Formats: sequence, structure tokens, C-alpha cells
Amino acid sequence: MLRDKVILKASTMLKGRLTEVISTSASKFQTPQSDMLLEKRLEFQNELNKKYRKTLKKA
Repeated sequence: MLRDKVILKASTMLKGRLTEVISTSASKFQTPQSDMLLEKRLEFQNELNKKYRKTLKKA
């Protein structure tokens, strides 16, 4: 039970921080690359969500 809560908290914090860092980087550079960064961020977030769901199912 405690382990599940710790995993949930850590993954939520990690997801939030990575999203913040990537979106900050993307907003600094308004170039054609920013679209690519946004796309990469969404792919990465989807990947994290999949891993997170698998972790919850195992727990």
C-alpha cells in the first residue's frame, strides 16, 4: 500500500517536472523545431503513461 503511494507520487512529480522543463524549452525557441519538441513531448508523455499503467496493474 505504501509502496503504491510512493510510486504514484514519484511518477506524478517526475511527469510534471519533465513536462515543465520541456514546455519551457519549447517556449524559448519559437522555431520549426518547437513543433518537433511538442510532438516529442507528447510521445514521451504517452510512453510514461503506458509504463505508469503497467506499474499500477502489477502493484
